[in-house]
Amino acid sequence: MRYTTVSVLALVSLATPALADVCSWNSPAVARRAVPMLKPGDTIQEFCPGCGDTVAKPIKVSTATEAAVAQDPKYHEVSVNGEAVDLAYTYVRTAPNGPWTNLGALVNCSPDNDSPRTLNPEQVAAQLPAPAPAPAPAPGPAAGPMKK
Repeated sequence: MRYTTVSVLALVSLATPALADVCSWNSPAVARRAVPMLKPGDTIQEFCPGCGDTVAKPIKVSTATEAAVAQDPKYHEVSVNGEAVDLAYTYVRTAPNGPWTNLGALVNCSPDNDSPRTLNPEQVAAQLPAPAPAPAPAPGPAAGPMKK
């Protein structure tokens, strides 16, 4: 019995990391389709229900790139702000104020992508805080009659 329990736990622990790698390594074509949907200045949402996420994490896009994976160059990965992302857990808006749509589904990364196609409002994190307003200019000299 003990051997069976240990075996089952070992199999579960080996399977769990796979949940987070559905669309990390993609064909070059899939990666190239994804990058234009990650525009600098846009906010995307990262949400992995299989990893235990209950609320998405907003990320402001500065850069988006695709490159061959060093371990296996026949695959490409997409990076946002220099960090590789899993397209199956990345959500974008294709229209202003439109729904948050699964990027992996939009670019057909995998038929095994079990993430929701769109996020519901309870899953969407608060938007990134608005930038702080620019400081008010320092007051100039008080207005009044000019002295000679």
